[in-house]
Amino acid sequence: MELYAPIPFTHFDGADLTVRHPLGDGMLKAKLFGGKTDETLASWSDSDYKLDGGLWGGLAEYQLPKLLFRAGFSISWLDEDFPSLDPVLAALRGSGEPKAIALAEDLRLSQGDYVFLAAGMAYEPRFGN
Repeated sequence: MELYAPIPFTHFDGADLTVRHPLGDGMLKAKLFGGKTDETLASWSDSDYKLDGGLWGGLAEYQLPKLLFRAGFSISWLDEDFPSLDPVLAALRGSGEPKAIALAEDLRLSQGDYVFLAAGMAYEPRFGN
């Protein structure tokens, strides 16, 4: 399974470019990807959540007979806020407290980009020599 972002996009319209090249005893792989998404997530409230946004990033991978090294990054964003948070955000803004008002702005999902960095290694002794 490949994980590209903390936001659960099941698909996106875009492109990816993958390059593979033998290197030593292993295979080096580099991948760049990007695109937009328009999904609908079911919500516990009466209205569903429109998950419109986008994603771009890349990953590098080196596969040896028994070892896999992988590092990747992605930047994703949402075009809309989550409607179920509206009452909480309104209460924070309505408090008149500057820190609560600032927190309400920080909790908005559509306010910025989400950066996801990951690195890992896997060892599988049953494969390879």
